[in-house]
Amino acid sequence: MHTSIDKKLLCANLQPKKQKTTPETAKEALEALLPVLSDEALDFGNRDAVFDACKAKAEELGKKNGWLLYPLGIALSGKQRTPGGGTDLACMMGRETTLARVKAAIEKLNG
Repeated sequence: MHTSIDKKLLCANLQPKKQKTTPETAKEALEALLPVLSDEALDFGNRDAVFDACKAKAEELGKKNGWLLYPLGIALSGKQRTPGGGTDLACMMGRETTLARVKAAIEKLNG
């Protein structure tokens, strides 16, 4: 079942003080994750591998893990709170669905 992501919900849910996430930084984070999640060598059957790849990207950008992973969780679930993080959801959904939902969220944030 595909969860429709509405821009209003996505933007409204991107305001936690902890991560200081805005629609602009969420879009930046999701765009930064696209090449990571698109890498064919990344094993979506291994949650630790997906988490480590995202963590490495956050470190490369000089950001905290949550800066990348919080928007990922919302993009994948359409909800602010999920029973697991963005990497857990990505592994459950697989590469194709994950990429489709991340791209859809970026489009929603674009306009």
